[in-house]
Amino acid sequence: YGRSSRLAWPQNSLKLLTNNFVPGAQGGSGKIINQNLNISYLYQKMEFVYQRLVELRIWHDYFSSEDLIPERAPRDYEVNFLFDIQPSDDTRKLLANYRLLWRQTPYGILIGTEIKAGNPTQTLIKIEEKLKFAFVLSLKDPYLLNYSNLPLDLNEPRLYVFDNFSGNKLSLGRTRYLFLSKPMEGYNPGRQYKIGDLIRANNRTYEVKDLPVESAPGPAGGQAEWRPGANTQYVTRNDTIATYDKVYLYKGPNHQPGTDVTFQVTDIFGKVIPLGNKNIPGLDEPVELAHSPQDPARELEHSLSLGNLPMGRYSLNLSGNPIDVFYRLEKKRHPKAWAVVEFHYTPPGNANPEVPANFAFIDPGPNPSEPLSIPMPKVFHLRFKNRSTFWRYLSAKDRSEIYTKGEPLPIQKAYFEVKDDNNVVLPHPTVTRITREIDDTGMIDKEKFYSQIYI
Repeated sequence: YGRSSRLAWPQNSLKLLTNNFVPGAQGGSGKIINQNLNISYLYQKMEFVYQRLVELRIWHDYFSSEDLIPERAPRDYEVNFLFDIQPSDDTRKLLANYRLLWRQTPYGILIGTEIKAGNPTQTLIKIEEKLKFAFVLSLKDPYLLNYSNLPLDLNEPRLYVFDNFSGNKLSLGRTRYLFLSKPMEGYNPGRQYKIGDLIRANNRTYEVKDLPVESAPGPAGGQAEWRPGANTQYVTRNDTIATYDKVYLYKGPNHQPGTDVTFQVTDIFGKVIPLGNKNIPGLDEPVELAHSPQDPARELEHSLSLGNLPMGRYSLNLSGNPIDVFYRLEKKRHPKAWAVVEFHYTPPGNANPEVPANFAFIDPGPNPSEPLSIPMPKVFHLRFKNRSTFWRYLSAKDRSEIYTKGEPLPIQKAYFEVKDDNNVVLPHPTVTRITREIDDTGMIDKEKFYSQIYI
């Protein structure tokens, strides 16, 4: 908000909210009340106290051990090298209106709220209405997808979307971790798996390392086609959603030839959102009319203008039946957007769905008629799996193949020893030379990723 650029910020609090404030700025001197939670600073004899409200920590197994969620990242790990993270325009306004500050940290982002003394402690500006803080992640590392176990075969523009509706929690010992990604799927015998696909079973994750997959992984470590991994929750392709900017072009089966059909867009709470000048006048809820072709062999095509929709996730209904879910994002404003992280607050009894209790960062107290605004600091996590590839060693002179490992190995920054069949220690690959190939030499085609290593 307006005065923030002049406020002093103590140097030893930089790890909490980083260093966008300049220590020793005019009119200010600061002090730490509690380095883990609260910060206080003085400005012209006025004291402002901020408390952590929401923190997001992003982890990647390429940089750290896959065994657990670390309390601290490796020394050379900074999310800033991977992503540029910025609040949406609407979020910037909300942060200012509610006297909230946000900062990018070495691990992710942090939102702090100004608080006022009392019993109980509350946010200075009461948070009692539905609201959403949205942050856009853009890729900074051009090789991130090379060393991340994420799909490269998405056939349409899609966006990773994470939020605190996920309900995805995991307890390890006495610690409960809250993930913004969707819960990973379990084993599905009807699914056509690919090498690299991830599932959860037996209180751990498993990665497909060979095909065909004919059975679920066993509790003792799995079968030959499964590689057991950490007891955690990873980002997967299920966290993606189709994204559109100004126009949604529908093209689908013509189930009602020669008749009028209606399109309707609803937000995540089921509220119908007007699309524009094609809305049918006189109806209680705004819907858009389209006419199906007389010929049943012709597909129904209709374009919907999305220009009036705020940034966010929506459902599309055709004649009352849900047919799609999409995310509206203005590409001109966010041309390099790769993911969106949303932190929602929903007052109890005033929204459907409601944010799960463990994921709520505001406690309204026991009396709905006199709601409070008690901060409930939350730490959320996103975790990315490193990609496994077949390590192929080639001659630097003529590029002929020398040796290829028989099963995929994880690409990671930490060193581990790899040997060939003659017990010769081999070098690790870089993240720059990775190819995708189809192996059709067996009974089933296998999509494989290879790391090319010249020696």
